[in-house]
Amino acid sequence: MVSAPRGPMDGSLADQDGATAELGLEPGEGVALMVAEYESLRAEILKLIELQSQLVALAMIAFGTVVSVGFQSKSATIIFTYPIISLLLAVYWLNFAHTTCRCAEYISERIEKRAGPRYMGWENYVRVRPLKKAKLGYWGVRFIFMGSSAVAIVAGFSVGIQGLDDGVFCGVGIVMTVLTMALLVSWREPALVQDGRGGPAGGDGGGRVGAADS
Repeated sequence: MVSAPRGPMDGSLADQDGATAELGLEPGEGVALMVAEYESLRAEILKLIELQSQLVALAMIAFGTVVSVGFQSKSATIIFTYPIISLLLAVYWLNFAHTTCRCAEYISERIEKRAGPRYMGWENYVRVRPLKKAKLGYWGVRFIFMGSSAVAIVAGFSVGIQGLDDGVFCGVGIVMTVLTMALLVSWREPALVQDGRGGPAGGDGGGRVGAADS
């Protein structure tokens, strides 16, 4: 019987077994551990994406609720509290985005390259072939937090500042809005796009928009 030629994956697996033998593991156990680690990280990425979506939905619900209650009660103070909520949700969202990118980068660099593209290659595929309109989604999600905070400030002014409390919360709301914008513009996820030659490309993480490509 003529055996099939060995591809990149087979060589990688052989190297993996050789390395794990030095650690006292049986042949194949290293591959099993690598697959288990891959599945665990992929599950974590999917969970983080779900949590990010929930935070965006929560921001929209909070915006609608706070603004509507503020208009009904003619209270600018209530409306000016929304930028505080938006900033907290944006921080959580961005933390999940960075964690997702860390998991994806580990899969790409430490697992897929060792396994070979025949069996594992999604993260490297995303790097080499990013979405054409990725920046639209990248900034669109951030604009939900930034834009809703700005609209809340405008809505608060439209209700009218009638006392010291309104003035204080107006100042706090403006500061929170500026912080939200500065945070989301400056603190970006690491770019996971390659320039087609295997090297990392510069930019703003356009290859993974809020982990939407995972």
